[in-house]
Amino acid sequence: MKADLGDGAPIAMLLGGDGTAVVGHLFLWESGDLGILWTGNDHEISFVDRVLDVDILACARGADSAELVGFLET
Repeated sequence: MKADLGDGAPIAMLLGGDGTAVVGHLFLWESGDLGILWTGNDHEISFVDRVLDVDILACARGADSAELVGFLET
């Protein structure tokens, strides 16, 4: 059973290798966690469509999303 993360809001689009195809959406949950909603079978992210807020990443790192934050920071 997964914990209830509350409501989530999309904060960025995740783009594939060509920089135009949306492969997923990055969600910020009320709990501070980050999550990905994939749009298809391609899970290879090459670009994020915006610069992510440092405070959001710091909060997500402390809310069990450290591995995802590490990936997004690269």
